[in-house]
Amino acid sequence: MPFLVVGAIAGSIPGLPNELPSSAFMFVCPAVAAYLVAGRSGRRALTRWALRMGTPDAMPWIAVALMLVPALLLLAYTLLWLGGAHTHADPPWRMLPVFLVVFLIAALAEEIGWTGYVLGPLRHRLDATTAGLLLGLVWAVWHLIPLLQVGRTVAWIGGWFVSTVALRVLIVSVYEASGGLALTATTVHATSNVGSSLFPGYTTAPAMWVVGMVTAAAALFCVLLRSSAVTCPPGSVRPQRRRRYA
Repeated sequence: MPFLVVGAIAGSIPGLPNELPSSAFMFVCPAVAAYLVAGRSGRRALTRWALRMGTPDAMPWIAVALMLVPALLLLAYTLLWLGGAHTHADPPWRMLPVFLVVFLIAALAEEIGWTGYVLGPLRHRLDATTAGLLLGLVWAVWHLIPLLQVGRTVAWIGGWFVSTVALRVLIVSVYEASGGLALTATTVHATSNVGSSLFPGYTTAPAMWVVGMVTAAAALFCVLLRSSAVTCPPGSVRPQRRRRYA
């Protein structure tokens, strides 16, 4: 709530592209919430999960996590260009090192909550696709107020909503394929934020809908390829009953 109040008062963050809302600092909330409710052993497990680098077998999936969103955004931009939506915007490439650091930290904080804590219990009850869709819907709704605070249109938010839910399905798929590696979920999330900060015309509704459709198509393709076996992803953290540690 305090972050939403800041966003309502301050609007967007000065100096950053795409009118990033000040309330975006609420990225810390999923991690804080997870650590508060996980219990003593759960907090230790979350920390181990977040810091685990994985084995050499996971390297191909780390590469996929790194290249997936840039490839999708490149395809989306190509489609926009072929459709005549030429933009002369100059992406702030000089800010790329700053974006990488800031968005990696922000993505890890969010993924500690969304993937490290919430996904495991969902996967005990649901298949990967349903869990990804449900988590994606919650994730998208969680961002709606900050987007409205910086004046995003309903048309733009519609495309963004499709993109965000589809992206969560992709995050779940890559995460589980990597053996439950936090680095893969964090990397897909972070590259999405970095890419959107560099994408010309990202704040326009047509561009956002193209990005949304491309991301949704990729998620659908991934769903068609993967197994829907209901198992708990390796490395996920199960909720702890706090009364056990009272």
